[in-house]
Amino acid sequence: MTIMFVCTGNTCRSPMAEALAEDYFEKKSPGGYEFFSRGVSADSSSRASKNAAAVMEDIYEIDISGHMSRQVTGEDVSAADLILTMTEAQKSRLAGAYPQARDKIHTLREFTGGAGDISDPFGRSYGEYKKCAKMILHCVKKIKPRSEQA
Repeated sequence: MTIMFVCTGNTCRSPMAEALAEDYFEKKSPGGYEFFSRGVSADSSSRASKNAAAVMEDIYEIDISGHMSRQVTGEDVSAADLILTMTEAQKSRLAGAYPQARDKIHTLREFTGGAGDISDPFGRSYGEYKKCAKMILHCVKKIKPRSEQA
């Protein structure tokens, strides 16, 4: 199964989600899943934000410092079996742009049994990034049972 995580600029939430999912699923189900991340308004010259990289390294021992942001494309949408956005607005934007993929686009929290958006920590404190990563990991740990039923 190929899962694409989507946020706004592909510098904070979606790269953290991609890295956390890769780390978690590699330990739980090696080879069963592929992950990648994109942004709905990404600048291809941007790296992972400083605080996102710091939180991932300090707390999860995952290096995302080499991550470069990428814009969602039609090829990405086709390649993904499941598309998980960080907000309802991103979900709506993708569903509008790619109506053929509407059934595979969900917010991360809705797909994992929660509600609401995962707030954007961009430009905020290290502590806000830490809270965001914790929420993302909480959701990532719930992906497997739901995706296997889909």
